[in-house]
Amino acid sequence: MNRVIKNKDFQITIGLLVLLLITRGHSNVIDLPDATLAVFFIGGIYLRRYIMAPVFLIAAAMMDNHAFANGVSEFCKTPAYFFLIPTYLTLWITGRQFLSLRVNTVESAKSMAGSLALSTSIAFILSSGGFSFFSGYYDHLTIAEHVTRSAPYYIPYVGNTLIYMSLILFIFNTNKSLIRSTGLRHS
Repeated sequence: MNRVIKNKDFQITIGLLVLLLITRGHSNVIDLPDATLAVFFIGGIYLRRYIMAPVFLIAAAMMDNHAFANGVSEFCKTPAYFFLIPTYLTLWITGRQFLSLRVNTVESAKSMAGSLALSTSIAFILSSGGFSFFSGYYDHLTIAEHVTRSAPYYIPYVGNTLIYMSLILFIFNTNKSLIRSTGLRHS
């Protein structure tokens, strides 16, 4: 049993890291929206060992540092960058309240969608607020100015995460062979 759990955790970890790499890698052949928030949400559901959240935080930072070293703008590399830690942990912790991606009732779908939308909104406030107030770019910024500057980014931020999760949930909930082959909980 322990070997099956380790194998399942390994498969999920590799799959999520690959998704993180191809959408966060900053050098994509295909320009895909960032799936980091969806990755952290799913990680919270299935990777129950507490060490795994820091592993994913480090992986995301390493991918960013690789991108910076290869010419991607360092505009966001400020003291505010550390606000990504609570941003991503918000999704990880929200994911931990669920035992599976299995959505078999309207109530479970509403619960997951509502939790995901709320936690992604909180993540947006943390990341955009952290950047606005702690990056050093905006002296004497008011909350109203912050809201005005960040508002255009809210819908894509939350929307991309909800789209990724909708696709993942659809695949997971309609593909029984995938579920059996990975050993993921489906109840």
